[in-house]
Amino acid sequence: MSTPQRRSILRIIWRIVGGLALVLIAAAGWLAWWATHGGEAWLDRKAEERIHAVIEQASVPGYRFTLGRLKADARHGRLTVTDAELSFEPRLLDSLRTGAYQYLFAGKVAKAELRGLSFWRLLLHGEFRVGAIELQGPEFHYYTGPKRVDLADPFKRLGHGGKSLVSVLFTDTLTIADASATVQDLNKDLPELKVNGLSVHGTSVRVSAAGRNAGVRLAVAGTDLRVDSISTLLPDGSNLHIGAVALSRTKQKGLLTAIRITPPPTDSMSVDRMAKSVMTLAVDSLVMAGLDFDRSIADEALFIHSMGIHGLHVAVDLDKSLPEEPPEPVRLPPAALASMPFSIRVDTLDLVDAEVHYRERDAKTGRWGEVPFSRMSAQFRNITNDAAATTDSITGRFNATFFDSAQVVGTYTAALDGSEKFSITTTVTRLPLVEVNRATQPLMRMQVEKGILNSLTMRMEGNARRAKEPWNWPTPVCWCAWNPERQQRCGAACSAT
Repeated sequence: MSTPQRRSILRIIWRIVGGLALVLIAAAGWLAWWATHGGEAWLDRKAEERIHAVIEQASVPGYRFTLGRLKADARHGRLTVTDAELSFEPRLLDSLRTGAYQYLFAGKVAKAELRGLSFWRLLLHGEFRVGAIELQGPEFHYYTGPKRVDLADPFKRLGHGGKSLVSVLFTDTLTIADASATVQDLNKDLPELKVNGLSVHGTSVRVSAAGRNAGVRLAVAGTDLRVDSISTLLPDGSNLHIGAVALSRTKQKGLLTAIRITPPPTDSMSVDRMAKSVMTLAVDSLVMAGLDFDRSIADEALFIHSMGIHGLHVAVDLDKSLPEEPPEPVRLPPAALASMPFSIRVDTLDLVDAEVHYRERDAKTGRWGEVPFSRMSAQFRNITNDAAATTDSITGRFNATFFDSAQVVGTYTAALDGSEKFSITTTVTRLPLVEVNRATQPLMRMQVEKGILNSLTMRMEGNARRAKEPWNWPTPVCWCAWNPERQQRCGAACSAT
């Protein structure tokens, strides 16, 4: 090919390339003009349509979701939702009781804001990626029934036939501020729970659809939860109140403070009053370490390496001058654990600086007797109802001061194999017997003048139906009852011991 021919071909190629470049420049200019004059509005509109489609596809018969306003801002990557509310028809309550539904959920929020939202990822790939999600002052209402709740169930509704409009939801931070919540068990296994001042801060929250019939994967890098107060009414009418609560997934720690159980007010004129134990309880703080958030959420359970109960104060009153209640079976700790609707596993439970004060009013004398325990500490291991646990029994040891003077030490063992077998060993040492007059004089009409109980060991073995109490008196015991005829002889015997 001659040189003039090559030059001619090159000129043609350059003209084609130049033409294409001009077309591309013009297209880019037109896209820039469109993006600034109409593209953002189109993108906003498409994003809003996509979100409405997701909401419609995730809807469940009987539920209603309303939005006051949905505003997309593609230029700044923001999405603002105001006056959003999710409610359900009252007829669904019957479906929950029969087990047709696992749970019911309702809620509303005045304002929810999403920042750093990638609109193009949402439209092209179905990926809901956000820099931050913030909910201000939402209200949540949660109802459960007899069936076990599948936490992935609401996410499975985001698609049909294995295909979802949103495949990934990811946010760098999730913030819920000043929320309130109520939890009610319609199966009546658990009381209604009210939560105030709930705040949640999560980082790197990711929810992804793993594919057809593969469920949903939830991953969170870090979570901090704080609550101002929790309150509920127990089945006997007592009020349970918990002060501040702080939980951290990153540190695997938890703290509950100012726990109180207060009995309902007593009507002294009521003819329906019965002889039953009335308990008042207070705990300064409950500290949890090794709190396994991931397993607790995934398995709907409570897994804790160690728990410490500090400053426990319990007062129990029993007025036997009132008519007796029909006898009711009392569950031993293993049976009570087994009856819980969720798995519990606490490796170590420590009781620090506790006090227990028992008072009883005698029907004949009308007087109150008391039995106090103070400076009590204890440690229990393997508190669980988890069938997968390798341990076969709960074990514990405890010590306390009895009647403000004597020392009490003991051990406790309870089988977890369903037999409900247990054993308790307790030793009391150096008890001045005059101290027990606070109990014996009003309840037994017996008064001790002087004497010391040097040592008393008791061992009890049994199960849910029966127990035996072999007593052991290893050292001499001196006591002098209120009896003028024996007073001198008794005093001489004690002084010789």
